[in-house]
Amino acid sequence: MSDVRFACSECGFLPDIDPKSVPDACPHCGDELLDLENGSDRHFLADLFKQRAMTRGLKALGIGFIIGLIALIPIGMAVPELLQAADLIMGAVAMVTMAPVDRFLRRKQPPAVFELEEAMTREAINLRNRMWTGAPVLVAALIVLIFAVVPFELMLDSMALVPKRVQDGQGLGSLFAYGLAHGDWLHVLLNAVGILAFGIAVDLRLGRMLTLFVVGATVVGAGVGEVFLSTAPETPIVGISAAVYGLMGASLVLMPRMKRAIFLAGMPVTVPQWVLLPLLVVIYTGLGWLAQVNVAHIAHLVGFGVGIALALGLRLVPEPAAFVVYKDKLEETMAELARM
Repeated sequence: MSDVRFACSECGFLPDIDPKSVPDACPHCGDELLDLENGSDRHFLADLFKQRAMTRGLKALGIGFIIGLIALIPIGMAVPELLQAADLIMGAVAMVTMAPVDRFLRRKQPPAVFELEEAMTREAINLRNRMWTGAPVLVAALIVLIFAVVPFELMLDSMALVPKRVQDGQGLGSLFAYGLAHGDWLHVLLNAVGILAFGIAVDLRLGRMLTLFVVGATVVGAGVGEVFLSTAPETPIVGISAAVYGLMGASLVLMPRMKRAIFLAGMPVTVPQWVLLPLLVVIYTGLGWLAQVNVAHIAHLVGFGVGIALALGLRLVPEPAAFVVYKDKLEETMAELARM
């Protein structure tokens, strides 16, 4: 966001503060001094600027209605019939003028405060854009598109993994392609949600290309596991759930202390990933085996293991700035849920 570490909500960035000798309050106005490397302080500033933006928006809307009312005078004199739609005209003028009036009011702030608000707004927008243009979104969209376009019979014939066939040296491409094929819409949607739920944080931590590598490698690794360990080698296997488990494994290694929220009896409970993710794997696998449903448990467990192994080798990848911001926001959100 900026190389400046300290700021004040009333004075903006404070580049003259020496990190080795930090005062108790803002030296210019006496207000609270905020450390931009502290997640709580950043969250406080974000909330404050949201409140200011709402207040400014209401002012801009009111000014817009006044402008619309003034505009009605010459309009009514020129075309009296239009006065019957006076409320629509005022509303239209207010909506058209709201954005420029809001921008004008923002620029009336002290330049340093305006710069700080602009920087935090850009940071939030950049994080949101980065999250929804990442590898997990691409993968989720791809499996939805393939299921919507490719006939199921064709998917089953050309993309499904049949371990016996691969053992005989045929259909080697299905070791990857099976992950893009699915059995029904519920299967697609569950896997798409899983990819997004466990993939976005990994994507922000590792970047798009490495995340795609983790997804592809877990799909292929799980496919190889099914070829050698399957108890039903002639049964076709489809679905990208092995990559969901792989992303869970990677997330466990890369962010073990990161907390996730679950709801018990309607109440939010925050649980660290090192507790939650292995527990989910045990529960899902155990319930599947007990219910004897047609699920590729071997692929899931191998995918989870491959994700762990890959993440162990990728832990030294530097944390991108977007991930640091995401982590700060997530920690503050989890703290708020814990206080509920």
